[in-house]
Amino acid sequence: MLACLVDYELQEVEATAFDSMREWIEHRDGRTLTPKQREWVERVCDREGADKTPVSKRKPVPRGREVPLAPVLMTLPKKPPGRR
Repeated sequence: MLACLVDYELQEVEATAFDSMREWIEHRDGRTLTPKQREWVERVCDREGADKTPVSKRKPVPRGREVPLAPVLMTLPKKPPGRR
């Protein structure tokens, strides 16, 4: 949830608090937020309209259309040069 709030314009207090929370989680063996912290993050997610679904549970983004390979890339050697 904290990662999804990076793209939103938050108040300075919220941005610094959420950055420190995310840093704390990443460097402290993955401990979770306290119930009050989680409630605050959820309120801000609701206010900003952020998607609270965990990244691992989201559907994959559909692949875009295929693009032809640039002609300059077609002339590159297939293997790297050998060692001398």
